[in-house]
Amino acid sequence: MTGVAQHLVRVVERMHGRAVDAAALELATRAWVLESAPVPLIDYLEAAESLRVYARRILRGWPDDRVLLTPTLTRLPSVVGGIRAGAGVTDDAVRFSALVRIWNITGQPAISLPLQYTADGIPVGIQLIGPPGRDDLVLSLGAQLERAVAA
Repeated sequence: MTGVAQHLVRVVERMHGRAVDAAALELATRAWVLESAPVPLIDYLEAAESLRVYARRILRGWPDDRVLLTPTLTRLPSVVGGIRAGAGVTDDAVRFSALVRIWNITGQPAISLPLQYTADGIPVGIQLIGPPGRDDLVLSLGAQLERAVAA
């Protein structure tokens, strides 16, 4: 992700014809994207290959007509200002959002629906994950669940 973010900064700079204003970035973002060393190409390629192998392993046994239901997050969201930002992708952030990150790797359609709320009004989401190319199935089921909760 670091290399991708660094590349995006260069794209934005080319589009606007000027350097990104480092002072306008959050401290953690600036440290991660602008001040981190570039990711060596071999490291990027090795990581990408590992992710492709992982995705193929998950997709190999996925039935064409099955949807997986999971919580969206592994715990409730923190209050605004309750998390101290850190550069890069932290272990805590990965654990917090582990159930949503997987589908970015496999490319499967997934949707998060805040169908319930805590007594304090914090949304609690569920996530639906469908077979590859079955966005229609995930969206249809999500709409049915939203209607059922609203009724």
